Amino acid sequence: MTLTRQEYGVRAHKTVIHNDTVYLAGMIAETPFMSMKDQMAEVLQQMCDRLERAGSSKDKLIMVNIFCADMRRVGELNEAWDAWIEPEIAPARACVEGRMSRPGWEVELTAVAALD
Repeated sequence: MTLTRQEYGVRAHKTVIHNDTVYLAGMIAETPFMSMKDQMAEVLQQMCDRLERAGSSKDKLIMVNIFCADMRRVGELNEAWDAWIEPEIAPARACVEGRMSRPGWEVELTAVAALD
């Protein structure tokens, strides 16, 4: 069994690799108070960067969990998602409404991916 932890944050590692699976902890935009679409685009880029550092990529995503501050605005979130992922490689996905830990954040993602 191999277990690797990368990028320790405030309370947890941002990335944990167990055998051939990559687990990404919650990702939020670096800049709060942007639109949900802009925050989603920023977080999706952050996810790509973390996956690359772990030895994976977005085409190896297995599952993405999305938490958004207001489901009435999920269309904005989906615009960024649809521009980012090709339908043939889209992972399993869940999207739920939830209160964010700080004001100004609209979206948070977690993900699981396979290693390349």
